[in-house]
Amino acid sequence: DFGDRDAALGIFAGYRSVYDALVLGAEIEAEFGDTSWSHVNGRNFSVERGNALSLTATAGLRSVGDVLLYGRFGIISADFDTSYQRGTDPTFKRSERETGLLMGVGAEVPVGDGFSARMEYQLRAYDDYGIGPSAASSSDNFANLESVARFGLVYNFGGGVTPQADVQRIDYSGAYAGAQIGHGTLQSDNSGPRPTAATQRSTLEVTRGGQGFTGGVFAGYGIQNGAFYAGLEAEAEISSVDWNIERSPTGRLYDMEKTSSFGAGFRVGYILNDSILFYGRAGVVRSEFDMEYNYLTATVNQDESLNGVRIGGGIEFAVGKNTTARLDYTQTMYDSNSIDYGFGVDDFDTSERVFRIGLVRHF
Repeated sequence: DFGDRDAALGIFAGYRSVYDALVLGAEIEAEFGDTSWSHVNGRNFSVERGNALSLTATAGLRSVGDVLLYGRFGIISADFDTSYQRGTDPTFKRSERETGLLMGVGAEVPVGDGFSARMEYQLRAYDDYGIGPSAASSSDNFANLESVARFGLVYNFGGGVTPQADVQRIDYSGAYAGAQIGHGTLQSDNSGPRPTAATQRSTLEVTRGGQGFTGGVFAGYGIQNGAFYAGLEAEAEISSVDWNIERSPTGRLYDMEKTSSFGAGFRVGYILNDSILFYGRAGVVRSEFDMEYNYLTATVNQDESLNGVRIGGGIEFAVGKNTTARLDYTQTMYDSNSIDYGFGVDDFDTSERVFRIGLVRHF
């Protein structure tokens, strides 16, 4: 598993039909970016994902305050530039568009004058391909996966949705508690010595990457002053987010999995239409990681407790009396750690990005 992260920019257009609370639509989008990862050692190879086009169908339900909760499914076509060079072999390059499937979930909230704000999370899986010498046994196969958290502004021609006068107003002051589920990615900048011959050593530089699901609970206390909000929050979660390296039948086998996390932080935000809270967050977490490293005769099982700084933001909106839903996106930068497996030491600098959907009860 290899992976990395970067930013992208997109423009989109679509058409919707409304059937009471049910909203059906289709969208076309162009996305611009250059997300990439690279591996530098005896084998030097990299993948860069360039611009993309997608066509998707959406289906959603209008909730309290005319918030649209929707799902998305469709196809995507993206540019991939792949380079591969091993030992004294020539460099192989491949530049082609790959087609994939995408699915996502999101929410769209009206902000007035025909405009809406959107927050969404997508998973994308592209067709795999091979690169390397012509012999099939010598070619490497690349199967690219991508997750994207997106924040957008939508203009609805014809005026769009105007927030209802009788929306469910939420008092964000006081205590609250809730539960959430999510999906995210784990990336580790990995460096360490690697033998290239009996008496020669080089240094590996690569970013490991993987993904998985999370689930947890949280509780906090907030203060609302007019349209402004500030509060403190504690959270706990379990996780299966990981990355894994397997070189068979011989070679290194090692992995890193986040299993649980505890944290606390503060949120500040602005309340729109008496029901929709836009917020930012910052805090600290302590997470548990399981690591295993196998090389030649060495087997190391190592549990790590790493401290991290978590920042992010999201939207929270009414779905009933004293009940809200939230979409939340965070990134966490952890302390570095290392594994001594006897034949050398590998270093890791780890970060995490998670998108979560939660249900909140206000007391």
